[in-house]
Amino acid sequence: MFLGSIAQEVVRRAPCPVMTIRESETPKPPLETDRILSPIDFSDHSIMATLAARDFARLCDAKLQVLHVIEETTHPAFYGISKEIVRGLRAEIVDRSSKELKRIFDEFNEPKISWELKVVTGHVVNEILGYASGNKVDLIVLATDGLSGLMHFLLGSVEEKILRGAGCPVLTVKPPGGSACA
Repeated sequence: MFLGSIAQEVVRRAPCPVMTIRESETPKPPLETDRILSPIDFSDHSIMATLAARDFARLCDAKLQVLHVIEETTHPAFYGISKEIVRGLRAEIVDRSSKELKRIFDEFNEPKISWELKVVTGHVVNEILGYASGNKVDLIVLATDGLSGLMHFLLGSVEEKILRGAGCPVLTVKPPGGSACA
């Protein structure tokens, strides 16, 4: 519980991107990748991971799927927030997120790469894993949160949950400087 798996420790401590590959009866070589998923939260290091995913897509001649998940929140009735207000805010957030994805696409687009941009609402880990499974993704390229030690223990990590739950290889990319907390 305190130490975690060896793979997670390597991902946390390695100064370079790390690809984790699950054991499989029918392994697929990493360069035979057709679909790459890059979850993005618009932070600088998730944009950097998306650029790494773009470069990997170019190398493999793969389709790049960029996914932004809007974390769904439930407000207790006590707050007096009507469902109509929440729906209106959600629609505005989806619209704003879609425009930002399009801006990133326009800035970093490469004509030789097939892109798909998607915004969904839900629980981040469930949506990423569900999207990867439902769209037959061959590789997930993910920015690490850079947490370690007590902060990692207390907060957990989306990255760790995706590493444990993904049915395909995951390439983790550290933020500049190696830690988001530095």
